[in-house]
Amino acid sequence: MHRGLGLLVAIQVVLWIAGGLIMASLDLQRVRGLHYAAEQPVESLELKAVTVSPAQVLEGLDLGASAVAELRLVQWQGQPVYRVRPLADTARPQLVSAHDGVRLSPLDEPTARRIAQADYAGPGRLVDAQWLETVPSEARGRRGPLWRIQFDDAIDTALYVSADTGQVVARRNNWWRLFDVVWMLHIMDYDTRDDFNHPVLVLAAASALLFALSGVLLLGLAWWPRGSRPAAGTGR
Repeated sequence: MHRGLGLLVAIQVVLWIAGGLIMASLDLQRVRGLHYAAEQPVESLELKAVTVSPAQVLEGLDLGASAVAELRLVQWQGQPVYRVRPLADTARPQLVSAHDGVRLSPLDEPTARRIAQADYAGPGRLVDAQWLETVPSEARGRRGPLWRIQFDDAIDTALYVSADTGQVVARRNNWWRLFDVVWMLHIMDYDTRDDFNHPVLVLAAASALLFALSGVLLLGLAWWPRGSRPAAGTGR
């Protein structure tokens, strides 16, 4: 049984150990791309420029107060804006100017480029901007549409900017991509890469535990004094 379990779990046990070593060795600041994130200055809200009321914003969006989960007035890109998050999951957030009521979302490419450039403090140049209706795997958990802004630094940094809210919602680079692959192998979730309660992982972990316990048992029998060992076929 010990040998059979060893053959069954050996590869995954090696992946668990190697993966744990790699993840423990990586700098999470670099994995998250924070070492290339620019420090954002605190912008004071220009209340004098606010000429549109929340009620006017909701009226312009054809939304009632009961249909809104959140309405926030913030300073963004040098101007006051309303960020509106509808209650319905199927409805997209909206960005509306608090000065003239103009809807600013979805963002155009020049605006997305400016946001990403202001957020980035690395050595690379902005080389590409791509509009994405479908959220890619490395930005999973975020809501589309997104702008993917690519920089040409040594670790292939990509920033994902929400076309609806105007916020940088994900920072990705080669360190993150390595961590993501190792994490996938570690939790054995080859699809969404965020489920560590699935049956395959539980079965592999249980098999590894049985392998370890059977090894302890065999070690104990090897250390058992020869004269005290039960004789084969005696029933003792």
